[in-house]
Amino acid sequence: MPGDAGRPKEDLGGFPAIPQRIRSPFAKLPLCGQSLNRHRNTAIMGKPPSSPLLPGIVYLVGAGPGDPELLTRKALRLLRAADAVVYDYLVTAAILAEARPRCERVFVGKKAGHRCRPQTETDAILVALARQGKTVVRLKGGDPFIFGRGGEEADALAAAGIPFEVVPGITAALGTAAFLGIPLTHRVHSSAVVFLTGHEYAGKPEASVRWEDYARLNATLCIYMGRHRLETITRRL
Repeated sequence: MPGDAGRPKEDLGGFPAIPQRIRSPFAKLPLCGQSLNRHRNTAIMGKPPSSPLLPGIVYLVGAGPGDPELLTRKALRLLRAADAVVYDYLVTAAILAEARPRCERVFVGKKAGHRCRPQTETDAILVALARQGKTVVRLKGGDPFIFGRGGEEADALAAAGIPFEVVPGITAALGTAAFLGIPLTHRVHSSAVVFLTGHEYAGKPEASVRWEDYARLNATLCIYMGRHRLETITRRL
């Protein structure tokens, strides 16, 4: 591009023009940079696997909306090679069946109105399994970083010095829209998409979703976990 002459290019293994710098709290820690360098066969790098999976690592893997055919190739490869799978309530039996028979399976699912493991316990399980030298797949419905607590688990792994990688999945909004034949964007009707939670974390000092503001955006609103507050949400919109 004009003005780019002389500018150093960063080697991204197939995507040299894309900056590699990660602007997040994880960027300063050894896990992201070193893990991505040790495991160059990530989906982002676009390279085929060149070596066996290294032990002592956690993969935060999106399982998509439930149909095994909607898993990414990388998610399926990791699932079939894992020593341990830590999975959620929304992960279907058909997807879980792709793991090896000898693979350790740990259920940490959460369901509204039911007793479940606290998040800190799930974090501790991931750290403990990785410290045993295992290749761990943390399998989550949808995408790990869209209302999936993937960020919290990444924080815990970072604090423990455990290498990890994130493998994206098809999030519920995309899967549902495709199943129903509803385009989330349309050149005439909607030029923006917003993902919102209808169930904010009770530990926050104040709610951050101001529904009245989002109603004025003229965008497609995708509301997760909103069934129990549906009447309130629709009234405020």
